Amino acid sequence: MISVNAVFPKRGADKLPPELDQTRAGRVTAFHRSVDNYRATPLHSLPGLAKELGLAGLYVKDESFRFGLNAFKSLGATWALARILCDRLDKDIDTVDFSFFKQNEIFEKIKDITFVTATDGNHGRGLAWAARQLGCRAKVFMPAGTVPIRVRNIQALGAEVTVTEVNYDDSVRMAARAADENGWILVQDTAWEGYE
Repeated sequence: MISVNAVFPKRGADKLPPELDQTRAGRVTAFHRSVDNYRATPLHSLPGLAKELGLAGLYVKDESFRFGLNAFKSLGATWALARILCDRLDKDIDTVDFSFFKQNEIFEKIKDITFVTATDGNHGRGLAWAARQLGCRAKVFMPAGTVPIRVRNIQALGAEVTVTEVNYDDSVRMAARAADENGWILVQDTAWEGYE
């Protein structure tokens, strides 16, 4: 999995939402570095292409190494689940690292929590991995026509997978409905009115 980041000249940095503040980003990075087996992924500069495109810099980050998943959404899923769990535990996410969730007392409080999502592949794989790392459960809905290897990859991470007979958007609706009906926590990588 390759991720491409472009560095644009500074402008409007004072108008960034708080989630993109450099201090906040540093705290998120510190949390991620505390995750078991965290390693920085290779970052490659493409100065020639950056110049051609009129950019200050262009970098390619190879996320295929991230936790052996060959999927780039594991960090986002881990951060999302950790934030949700901290809210449930009345704990400030900025005061914990990954080992906090490995404490027996905390594990006992979160082990029966189920996270649910719909996915075409990467998000569900990241969520399944993160839930397993945190000691929680994962339910993943996948749309009709999903490639079997994607199903197996997510199941191998301990998630229960349901391949639906509908498209992605309807699978998202099914996941949201299942969350409501079962008291699960929906963690979706798309937004709609009322869910952001």
